[in-house]
Amino acid sequence: MKLYRVTSPAHSFEDGLELAVKTSWQGTQADARKIRIEFEQPFKEIKPLKRPKVVVDEVDVPTNKEGLLAFLNGQQS
Repeated sequence: MKLYRVTSPAHSFEDGLELAVKTSWQGTQADARKIRIEFEQPFKEIKPLKRPKVVVDEVDVPTNKEGLLAFLNGQQS
């Protein structure tokens, strides 16, 4: 099964506002795109070349019980 992990980096703005790292898991590319756009919204005022990158990773998640448990336990660390 494929899931999409959307990750926004931590960032400190000049006005003192700080954003923590955010991660969201989505089941479709369309949902991942919506979240990516949402995560990029605070960075719109920054010039594109200096803007932090919001990353979408495609992750293969095992569907058998043993593989899924190992995957989920690995995500906790």
